Amino acid sequence: MKPKSKSTLASARTHFYSHAVRINALRVFWTTIIIWGELGAFYWSVRHCKWPSSSTGEVGLLYPSYSSQATSHVLLLSDTQVQHPALQTGRESWAVRLRTFLFNLTLRKSWHVTTKLKPDVVVFLGDMLANGRGAKDEAKSAPFFALQKFKAIFTIHPAKPVHYVPGNNDIWLGEITPYAKAIRRYYTDAFGPSSQTFTVQNHTFVVLDAPGLVDEDYLRSGKGVTFAKWKPLSDGAISFVKDIASIQAQNPIVLLSHIPLSRPEMANCGPLRERGTIRRNVGHGYQSTLGRQTTSFLLQTLKPLAVYSGDNRDYCEYNHTIAEDEHSIREVTLKSFSPSAHIRRPGFQLLSVTSPSSASHLQPTIADVPCFLPDQSKINNTIYIPFACFTLLLLFVFNFRRSRSGRARSSPWRRPTPIRSFSSSPLASSRTASGRSTPIHYASPWSYWASATQRSSCRRLSCQHGSDASSKAKLCPRVSIRICGSYGG
Repeated sequence: MKPKSKSTLASARTHFYSHAVRINALRVFWTTIIIWGELGAFYWSVRHCKWPSSSTGEVGLLYPSYSSQATSHVLLLSDTQVQHPALQTGRESWAVRLRTFLFNLTLRKSWHVTTKLKPDVVVFLGDMLANGRGAKDEAKSAPFFALQKFKAIFTIHPAKPVHYVPGNNDIWLGEITPYAKAIRRYYTDAFGPSSQTFTVQNHTFVVLDAPGLVDEDYLRSGKGVTFAKWKPLSDGAISFVKDIASIQAQNPIVLLSHIPLSRPEMANCGPLRERGTIRRNVGHGYQSTLGRQTTSFLLQTLKPLAVYSGDNRDYCEYNHTIAEDEHSIREVTLKSFSPSAHIRRPGFQLLSVTSPSSASHLQPTIADVPCFLPDQSKINNTIYIPFACFTLLLLFVFNFRRSRSGRARSSPWRRPTPIRSFSSSPLASSRTASGRSTPIHYASPWSYWASATQRSSCRRLSCQHGSDASSKAKLCPRVSIRICGSYGG
C-alpha cells in the first residue's frame, strides 16, 4: 500500500481543524449537554427510586396483615403550584414569561420521569395552583380553565384514580364570606369535594379540608368553646371528622392534610430535611401548622395509622404521641414537587399499601420512601452557564484566528503565484536568428521587494539592449519582460 504523502496528510489535518468541523463539533457537544440537562439528569436522579416493601427494611407501620396480599402503590405529590390562567394578563415582561415557561417546563420533566414508576393511585396534597384563591371573575376563573392548565402538565390516564387535597392556595383561608364560598365552589367543580374518603387495600384515606378546619377553629376558639362542646358547622371539617370516626369500621386510617399538624417549636425533622424546622407562622391566607388543640382533636378522634402533609416545601418526619395511647403516630411532610427558593431539590413520596387481616403475626401494611428530583438551579449554574461561557470563548478564538488567516491570504505583500505574460511588446514577438519566436517567459509581477540593484540594472539593460529579451531575462530573472520593455527606447 502506497503511503500517503506529506501534502495529503497536511490537507487532511487542515480539513480536521476547519471552521465547519469545529462548529459541528460544538453542535454535537451542546446537543449532548442539553439532552443530559433536560432529561438525563432527571432520569438519573430517580434511578434508585423503588416502591418500598416491608420485606426490604423500608420505613413501615405495623398492622396485622398477610404477606401474600396484593400491594397497591400510591404516589403522593404536594405543592405543584401551577400558575393560575386568570392571573396571566398578557402584559407581563419577557423575563416573567420566560420564568413561567421554564417553571412549567421543569414540572413537565419532573412529571414525565415520575410517571415511569407506574403508580396505581395518585394523590395531590394541596396547592395544585399557585394562586387559585385569587380568581375573582367567574368568566376568567371558571374551573375549566384552571383544570386545562393543570391537566395539560399532569396528564393522567382516565382509568387511574386521582385524588386532590385542598390547600390554602387553592381555596380561601382566613374568612368565611360569600366570596370565599364561591372560590370553594370553583374548587369543588374542578377537583372534587374538599372533604372526602377513599379506600386503598382496605385502608381508609381521609382527605382533610385543612383550610376549612382552620377557619372553623378560629370561630370555635373565638367563642372559647372546647371541641367537645362545639356545635360543628353543617358542612364543616369538624363535622366531617366526627362522622368518619362514628362510622369507621376496623380499617386503619391514613390522614391526608395539606397543613402539617402541630408540634414543638424546635422539633427535629430528621436528616433528610435541607435546613431549619417547621415553625408556627400565621399570616394573610396561610398558616404553617394546625393548632395544638386541633391536632389533639384529630389524633384522638381518628387515631390514624399515619399522617401525610405538605405546604412547608421541605421534607420533615415527626412522631406524634397521644396521652392515652402508647403508640406514636408518624407524620411525613412531603417536599414540594415544584421548584422553590426554600429547597434545592424537589421531591415526592412513594407509598406502598398492603391489605390488612386478622393474622397472628405482625407485618407492616404501609411503607413509604421519599424520592428527590434534580436541582435545576445547580444544572443551570454548573453546566449551562459555565459551558456557555466556554463556548463563547472558543468561538471568539476560532473567529479571531480565522480572520487573521484570511488577512494573511489577501495581503498585497505576499509573493503571488507566477503568471503567464501575454505582452504585446516587440520583445515578445521578436524572432531569433534561427527564425524561431522568442519563448514566452513566466515571471512574477514587479514588486517593491525586488532589490534596487536589480531595478536599476534592468533599466540600464533596457536602454543598452532594447531588443535582446533573453539577455534581460538572464540579468533580471525576477523582473517581467513586459515591465522591462516599458523602459525601452
